[in-house]
Amino acid sequence: MLRPFLGVRVRSVVRGLRSSRLASTISRCDNYRVTKQGHVEIEGAKLFYEEDGTGEPLILIHANILDHRMWDLQVEPFARRYRVIRVDERGYGRSEWHPGPYSDHSDLFGLLRSFGLDEVHLVGLSMGANAALEFALMYPVATKSLVVVPGGIAGHQLPEWFDRGFDGFVSAARDGDFGRAIDLVMDFPPMRPAGRIPSVRSALRSIMEEYSWVSLFEDYGKYVELQPPVYERLEEISCPTLIISGDLDIEEFREEAEVLARRVPGADLVRIGGAGHMVNMERPAEFNTAVLTFLARTSSQA
Repeated sequence: MLRPFLGVRVRSVVRGLRSSRLASTISRCDNYRVTKQGHVEIEGAKLFYEEDGTGEPLILIHANILDHRMWDLQVEPFARRYRVIRVDERGYGRSEWHPGPYSDHSDLFGLLRSFGLDEVHLVGLSMGANAALEFALMYPVATKSLVVVPGGIAGHQLPEWFDRGFDGFVSAARDGDFGRAIDLVMDFPPMRPAGRIPSVRSALRSIMEEYSWVSLFEDYGKYVELQPPVYERLEEISCPTLIISGDLDIEEFREEAEVLARRVPGADLVRIGGAGHMVNMERPAEFNTAVLTFLARTSSQA
């Protein structure tokens, strides 16, 4: 399996499972939040998390090849109102990879069980968007709201050039040429707008330089796909949903956003000007405003 990379109301934003063990340590605090970090053991793998703030729980789910740090510019504004939990998915960042069948949605549910949470808001980008959508389909009662930046939703066929590009950087990494693999990722069409912003390019490369690549080498045969796939079940999603799309993202991902906004009941669509696929990093102020405005309408604490 090639895992996902990285009425409709439209607004524009202009530029400018089983029991698991929870171990945590308090790493820092300031006048509005306390950060905890640690690992949650789920189905044989220890998943890293970081937690900030108080209030209704809000889980941030990262894109492929990246980790929880891609959300650095969201933590402070979100943690002023919500209990923000960032998790490294299995095989990414500081989370372990375990050679057994698993799914992102079941790992997320294990995370909820570990924290004793009944209901959460979910924000996901690319691979993280697919994980959030799968979770909403499998655990609708536990899903308070969704914010997704789509990027290869399971069940949606992407063009041949996409698969060739993906295979190219995976092949380079398999050969041990990690520098070339990162260069190929940054030149991959969905990532080019982010690469033109020096601070974002530097942040992305820093994360990728610490990536083990093991999840791309091994886990496709172990990942348990949701059947039927997400793209065939969008009408079943029942929670408030916000779709965010950068107007510089590739055409295929922008089309996915349009389809999700049409087919997910009552979904909102926000287009952010001057942003590509990594919209939260490229245009953080606009992204944060869109998410917080949406959450204010869906949150019981608003």
